[in-house]
Amino acid sequence: MWRAILVPVVAVAAACAALPVGGCGPERTDALLYVSLEEARKIARDRVYPATVRIDARRLEFVGGERRRMGGSGSGVIFDTEGHILTNYHVAGRAEDLTCILFNKERVRARLVGGDPWTDLAVIQLDAAEVRRKDITLQAAAFGDSDRMEEGDSVLAVGSPFGLSRSISNGIISCRDRILGSALEIASGLETGLFNTWLQTDAAINPGNSGGPLVNFRGEVIGINTRSGAGNDLGFAVPINVAKEVIRQILERGRVTRSSIGVAFQPLQDLETFLDVGKTEGAVIAGVEADGPAAKAGVQPQDILLEYDGNKVEARYPEQLF
Repeated sequence: MWRAILVPVVAVAAACAALPVGGCGPERTDALLYVSLEEARKIARDRVYPATVRIDARRLEFVGGERRRMGGSGSGVIFDTEGHILTNYHVAGRAEDLTCILFNKERVRARLVGGDPWTDLAVIQLDAAEVRRKDITLQAAAFGDSDRMEEGDSVLAVGSPFGLSRSISNGIISCRDRILGSALEIASGLETGLFNTWLQTDAAINPGNSGGPLVNFRGEVIGINTRSGAGNDLGFAVPINVAKEVIRQILERGRVTRSSIGVAFQPLQDLETFLDVGKTEGAVIAGVEADGPAAKAGVQPQDILLEYDGNKVEARYPEQLF
């Protein structure tokens, strides 16, 4: 037997427009558009380049019964003048030795401040004494609002692909809320960012780009380049609005904490007839943790969650559960 339950929660082309009529024909429009895009791209590049770093990460691993020092490289972006850098967890989260190559080619050691594999994000910090000794002036990137990005918006992906020097690729936002990843991937050690909805882009994101900034044409960081797809022109970035909360918690306590109501969900697809619910929306409660908050509130398996914090729950298909 099923029951519907509601859960209340306490919330935690402008250039032409300014010209006289008839003053902007097709050729003139194309020329203005090309020039404006080129200039915008250069401005964005110049704003983010000084804050983008290459990260060389090393750690000891057992290979064939022997301890070997394994190395890899990725990218990151400086976000304050204290030398804090945002990058991917899979770049720096397990490293024992971190070295950053800055915009001026200087190499500076860094330490891990904290990481969150569930969003595949980490914060590291440059060695302040070394920065002072080398008389380095740090430039921080500005964060934008990833919620304002739309499909078709122009973006630049910046980083150090394949360990090469800093490079930039051009593209657009292909999808602003792509769902990826599975619990199986997380359990097997692949940090796919289970708690993310991703920004999908056709800007080239290759190995080594991970952790670098995805920026809009104002030079604001709106995502962190994280993974590429199986095909060409398919890359994914963690939205910067997700990263902002991760940064806050890591700087405050060194880790990210989350709460749980103690339930497991299942999509409603193909269960409507079995449960005899006559519903096409909501999420099925597949299991309830004993003595957990949901159990104490009377939630039972096969209940259907219809609303959460006043918002309708749409989980007919598996990808909607994330």
